Amino acid sequence: MFQTAFGQNDSLNKKINLLSRVSDIPYDSCRISDKDCGDEVIWEIVKYGKAAIEPLINKISDTTYSNYYLYGYGNYVRLRTGDIAYITLTQILSFNSLSIMKGLDVDICGGYKVDLYVFYLKRYSDRVEFQKQVNENYHQRNIRWKLMNKMELTPCEIQHDIIGRYVD
Repeated sequence: MFQTAFGQNDSLNKKINLLSRVSDIPYDSCRISDKDCGDEVIWEIVKYGKAAIEPLINKISDTTYSNYYLYGYGNYVRLRTGDIAYITLTQILSFNSLSIMKGLDVDICGGYKVDLYVFYLKRYSDRVEFQKQVNENYHQRNIRWKLMNKMELTPCEIQHDIIGRYVD
């Protein structure tokens, strides 16, 4: 059945609002395996592609706690909904979080930057600044859709019928 643009946005927003309930993220090798795709809602949002980018950026400032804990520094850190939104966003379009974070860069578990969630986004003002920087980075780029061959896709993209990515 054909959905209008309004219906698509309404459906997308409902899915984005479910991010607070996420209890697993893609590729968190500290939990299960590096082939773990995380909660289905993440991939349902990823399928929206470019239409999901700005709503996800807008969600980064959401400080509501999610149901997900990321392991880092010997402790589990409870991620916020905005963190899950950023993780979902990175499944659609990659960002160089090192340059956005101005130097913080510690990869732990599946390549997630634990410093981003433990230190940089702890204060709301930093979270809003990060959101602004992600938005500026996105709008400065000349992205285009690229159909990928099967060898270029991740196992989770294949599993969820994702056939391409946005690239510079």
